[in-house]
Amino acid sequence: MGQDNRPVRYIERDEDGNETVVYRASGGLTWCDRAIVALANGVPGAAPPEWLQMVFTEGVLAEGDIAAMHEEQTGLTLVNDQLEVELEMGEINGRRVIIRGHIDGEAETPEGLIGREFKKLRPSMWDEFVRKGVEIRPEYPWQVSVYWYARNWVECEFVGGKLIGYQCDKDTNRIHDKPNGPDDDGSECVPECKLRMPVIGELHTTRLTAPPIPLKAIRKRVVHLERLIAEGRAPLDVECSKHMYPCPYFALHDEDEAGVFELPTNDETVAAVTLLTEIEQQRKRLNAEVRKLDDKRKEISKKLREIIAGLGPEADEAKELVLRVKDGEELRLIRKRYIQPERVQRSYTVDTFSIPTRKKAKEN
Repeated sequence: MGQDNRPVRYIERDEDGNETVVYRASGGLTWCDRAIVALANGVPGAAPPEWLQMVFTEGVLAEGDIAAMHEEQTGLTLVNDQLEVELEMGEINGRRVIIRGHIDGEAETPEGLIGREFKKLRPSMWDEFVRKGVEIRPEYPWQVSVYWYARNWVECEFVGGKLIGYQCDKDTNRIHDKPNGPDDDGSECVPECKLRMPVIGELHTTRLTAPPIPLKAIRKRVVHLERLIAEGRAPLDVECSKHMYPCPYFALHDEDEAGVFELPTNDETVAAVTLLTEIEQQRKRLNAEVRKLDDKRKEISKKLREIIAGLGPEADEAKELVLRVKDGEELRLIRKRYIQPERVQRSYTVDTFSIPTRKKAKEN
């Protein structure tokens, strides 16, 4: 059990230079459009504030206790805790896209796998959690749905644990009101205890019988974000939802009354603004051409798959394909496939062709 500190969207490259776009299940789909575009453009975001980091840490520390309490209540053993899973989104703008995350765990039943997600709630949020369940945070329905499709769960137990205090590491019989400092009544440990572990008092379980978010909606969201990035949009050209709090890109939020400043018309400023404008215009034209080429590539790739399938299983299963043309020249295609395991009933697959080199055939 631990925290994943990777960005909510990042790129992985294999040894052949092929790129895979990775979205994190815990937040990558519910970030503001502007924040995702800023991240993709390499704009550094602010680090989480200290209070939020403390909330994350508490959740990690409490998760084991919540899992153990729930296991005792249900009588079903927790398995596959913190298993890394991926949901394939297929090829978007010429690159494989996946959503990756770590499930909190599962339970095995004769009917199939039951997903389990554990969340720690402070007292101020408890009543709302009991009412709303998975809907208490905008990212939770998306996260659960990604895991559901990736693992083909038959249902999901969304379990909340109510935080009632913090156990003192000096006196295990003492429960503090706060994670540090004096308690509400002014009393405190002298010297102050160094590590206070969150204490869970009760559980509430929301049982889900279907994923909250349709698979098509998940892919539609990913396609939308990737399209914004592929179009070469600058972050400020993308709508800001303002619903993220705290937002690592709060500095890019729209001002209610954004002022206009007239730049000086000296040679240096004119040259810089003119060049930047020309570059942005050229980027937009090139991105439009790339999208057209990508559509053509998809069309001919579909036709090529049909041709290869008609040549029999040996051709259809080959990873490298060779076409000998005039003058002894060879055209080679590398075929890469990414297919979800059979247990996943609904997903998107990837089947791509790439051309590594053009080279002459060896003479006998």
